[in-house]
Amino acid sequence: MIGDCYLLAGLAGLQEEYPEMADTIVLTEDVNENGIYAVQIFVMGYRTVYTVDDYFPVSWWDDLGAAKISEDGGIWAPIIEKAVAKMFGTYDNIASGASSGSNYWLTGFPGVQHSISPSNLNHIHDYFKWA
Repeated sequence: MIGDCYLLAGLAGLQEEYPEMADTIVLTEDVNENGIYAVQIFVMGYRTVYTVDDYFPVSWWDDLGAAKISEDGGIWAPIIEKAVAKMFGTYDNIASGASSGSNYWLTGFPGVQHSISPSNLNHIHDYFKWA
């Protein structure tokens, strides 16, 4: 396991709300025989294109380390995960983080992080109701 659930949560949220978003991040449109993909992520506010291959880390039991291939055979999640790992140097360097950061890398828009406790539930509910 890689430990980048914050990144996968950000990807899942974007896919749920904006299904076309993966197409703007993974620039290579189709699975290709060369296994090379161009991925656009934001670094310090600038669009940056990373080129990655389709070799992914696997566990001892031959399971992908974190991001999985979708039920319809889509490999966009592990491709994006690999591009973020490349941005940070290794998969180890993307272990542990906040979804607000991953959303920024994926969209270029800053994220907001809220702590949820019984004392601030009404405030958070009002914030999201307004947003």
